[in-house]
Order: sequence, then structure tokens, then C-alpha cells
Amino acid sequence: MKESRRSFDEIMDVVPFKVIVDSPITVTKLLALLKYF
Repeated sequence: MKESRRSFDEIMDVVPFKVIVDSPITVTKLLALLKYF
């Protein structure tokens, strides 16, 4: 495997994910939590 000198933050920025929630309130709460990661 080719060695890369990327930081952990750069790697995390390219990992997509999808979250399905049941209400707009839940979306707001999740975004508030994810803001700190």
C-alpha cells in the first residue's frame, strides 16, 4: 500500500455517511452533537 502523509482530520473528511432520522428535531440534535467531533 502506498504510504500517505495525511493527518487523521484529512482522512475523516473523506469518509461519507448517511443518517436517516424520523424528525427535523432529531436532525438538529445530531448536527449539534457532530459539531464537536
